[in-house]
Amino acid sequence: MYKRQPPDSFEDVADDSVMQAMDVSGPSTSNRPIVLQVAAATEGSDLLPGSIGDVVWHDLDGDGVQGDREPGVGGVMLTLLDAKGRNVSSVVSADSGEFQFEDVPAGRYRVRAANLPIGFVFTTAMQGADPAVDSDADPITGRTDVVTLLPGQLARGIDVGIAESAAAVADTQRSSSAEPVERVLPAPETSQIAASGSNRSTLSFVVLALAGLLAASILLGLARPRAARAR
Repeated sequence: MYKRQPPDSFEDVADDSVMQAMDVSGPSTSNRPIVLQVAAATEGSDLLPGSIGDVVWHDLDGDGVQGDREPGVGGVMLTLLDAKGRNVSSVVSADSGEFQFEDVPAGRYRVRAANLPIGFVFTTAMQGADPAVDSDADPITGRTDVVTLLPGQLARGIDVGIAESAAAVADTQRSSSAEPVERVLPAPETSQIAASGSNRSTLSFVVLALAGLLAASILLGLARPRAARAR
């Protein structure tokens, strides 16, 4: 960048290491600017394209701030949108959660995240005191605020935090707390006749009597046809 001097005189001033990009076209989830990490400009960088990206991460505690032990999430679709909301290009986050749009001309852009893992939603955006470790994606639309990319700029700090939905957490808790129930079948009832030794003789008598009646019925049935033939 250049500081204004008398005509035909310019003084080269080093670029800052951090720039701020405000949303100038549409609603925003917060008035706080997105803070981007900017690489040092090089000679002829006005003609160079830049890049935009950072990481998709799993917000384990749901506080909207990326902790040191919170892992990246792969397989999430990131789409770069121009100032009019048109798709410019799409990438998928790596297993580490990192993503980056390469060879991006200078201009104004948004990043939209989609295709989250099943049971996940976007975490709360713009949380905490450090913009470098918050989530920049709107919890409903998955879009970031507008980012103004300068020529040759390597814009880092576009982070997307996702967390398990309340329903998914409840299902997990129910599954882990449920204990298998052992079904106990009732013992078969014992008849009063078989329960006492004194009644066993009575049971034997009844069985023999029934057997005798059955045998008599069979013999009687065989005898009737013979009598009919004799007549």
